[in-house]
Amino acid sequence: YNKLEGNDFMNPILLDLGFIQIYWYSVMILLGLLLGSFLIIKESKRFNIQKEYIINLIFYAMIFAIIGARLYYVFFDWVDIMVNHKPNPYQSFMDVIAIWEGGLAIYGGIIFGALTILVVAKIKKLSWGTLFKVADTAAPGVMIAQAIGRWGNFFNQEAYGTATSLMHL
Repeated sequence: YNKLEGNDFMNPILLDLGFIQIYWYSVMILLGLLLGSFLIIKESKRFNIQKEYIINLIFYAMIFAIIGARLYYVFFDWVDIMVNHKPNPYQSFMDVIAIWEGGLAIYGGIIFGALTILVVAKIKKLSWGTLFKVADTAAPGVMIAQAIGRWGNFFNQEAYGTATSLMHL
């Protein structure tokens, strides 16, 4: 990222410590995950689901959601590379897993998080009714996490665009 120039009004870097840069995007995703998890744990009481079970489920769902978000991004980026004959930035396994270089897709996170819930439900031999209770418990937290995480896209100026100097005619 270049220093702010001209009409650029927002720096995606929250804090630059020299040896590491902390980006707004990562802070917003982390904040979304924490607040979403807090809401899910709170909702689990209302649905009478054991707190320990929900905490374990959140732990595994977060891990696989991050993996899924990266895989989804890389897969569709790779498709775009193949279709549009762009240079392939994925030359090694490290390039594929390099989330610190950017590239997560919420769709993959939601898909893999949901699959994690299904797999855990199958392993624990939960009934469909209990599985639906778990999904109802998780849904508001997932929405809150996504809404807060989306602010990271705003700070990166990747989902909403940047300021322009165009005049209205």
